[in-house]
Amino acid sequence: MALFDPTPAQIIIETAPRIYAWTESMEDLSGYESFDDVWLDLECLPETLVALLEEIGRLYLPYLVANDAAVRAGIDTLETELDGRAWTQNPFPYQCKCLGWLKEGFAGLSDHDANQLRTQLRHTGIIELLA
Repeated sequence: MALFDPTPAQIIIETAPRIYAWTESMEDLSGYESFDDVWLDLECLPETLVALLEEIGRLYLPYLVANDAAVRAGIDTLETELDGRAWTQNPFPYQCKCLGWLKEGFAGLSDHDANQLRTQLRHTGIIELLA
């Protein structure tokens, strides 16, 4: 939202300009080349990544699930609770696709990979929302 919503963009520019700059550089990494030997060891994820995944499980995936329900119900206003606070906005059909892609990706994993992911994400709340 830092790049396309004027209110969050202004807040980030004023309070955390380096985060705004980082967001701009991270927006499109489609040309980034990755190599098999640079992936993380799934047995020992960095604490920073675990914290980010917990944040995703606490806020973003619950939002995606609520948004999906609102779109499917055909309602004009999404009303849910995120992080103990009321959240209201227009539902976005595109984000239903995002949730669907996440669920499809998880469902398409081998049993071994799915179990490994369940183990690593057990404290994040993510798996429960994707299952």
